[in-house]
Amino acid sequence: MRYVKQLAFVVVFFWIGFAPTLFAQATKKIAIVAVAKLPAAGIPDIEKRLRASSARLDLTHVLDFKSFSFEGDRAKLPNLYQNILANYKPDLIYVTSAWAGEEAVLATKTTPIVFGIPSDPVTNKLIDQPGVAKANITGYTEYENLVPANVALIQSLFDTKPISNIALIHTEAIRDSRRQEYMEFEKSHNATIHEPQKKIKLFFVAISPIEPIAALSQKLREINAHAAVFFNDNGLNLNQQHFAHLSASLTIPSIINYRDMADKGALLHRVGNVSNKDDISLGYTQQILIKGSKPSELKVLGPNSYDIAVNETTTKKHGWVLDTRKVPGIRVVK
Repeated sequence: MRYVKQLAFVVVFFWIGFAPTLFAQATKKIAIVAVAKLPAAGIPDIEKRLRASSARLDLTHVLDFKSFSFEGDRAKLPNLYQNILANYKPDLIYVTSAWAGEEAVLATKTTPIVFGIPSDPVTNKLIDQPGVAKANITGYTEYENLVPANVALIQSLFDTKPISNIALIHTEAIRDSRRQEYMEFEKSHNATIHEPQKKIKLFFVAISPIEPIAALSQKLREINAHAAVFFNDNGLNLNQQHFAHLSASLTIPSIINYRDMADKGALLHRVGNVSNKDDISLGYTQQILIKGSKPSELKVLGPNSYDIAVNETTTKKHGWVLDTRKVPGIRVVK
């Protein structure tokens, strides 16, 4: 009986002394904040994905999810992040916009940041090198250096035309490291080509987000451009229909690295897809918040599939005949 009483005492003592701690651990809260450009720009899907993911994270963790929109106004972001960090103290910030990511990096050097964006995280200063996370930020992007793929696609579809001088059209400043990357591609490409007419020369052509077609055409004539590549940057992002019109109006082949542009009238688009965003979001959340990994230890992921489309109406308008059989998987927009 004495041993039974002693055992009972130990059990009661253990429960009083340690059960609250165990219970607290069993209901640990994970606070995640999502920031997007517009309420309709993915926040409901993010919350749905992360809530579904949280159920698979760990039974001892409860997700406290809050979402915010800066309504397309970048000037609102500094105060928004100041409020988020002071009042919500998130364990992780999830962003779906390059602007939101840039301002998050400026706002905190300690809170983990995960981005899921369609644009170039290097150009947008989220990371310094493709595929390499930085300090407290990592994530996935649908962007990759598409210049090599774009050149190959245009030369394949327009193999009866000389495609040598290629204009790289952009509305934002391009980092010196990225310029060097393109120049190295030009050099390596030409080193493998023995026919002079198939060697390429890349030209950087800066335009305004609302560049008139006449002004752009003049810039392209000055460099005797044979084809054009429109970069995916914020100027294009905010003026998609205008850029589709520019592409459709040019008298040289052009390609846009942005989703659905051929559907809007542009000649060609080629964009990357990340088809398993749910699993990727879950993976980052698990690694950072459950397993304690640092964002800098997690690889930045890129696209795992592609959408390539050509607009048939624009093609016919210019009298071009394309053999789309040369590009497996290409989609023809009627």
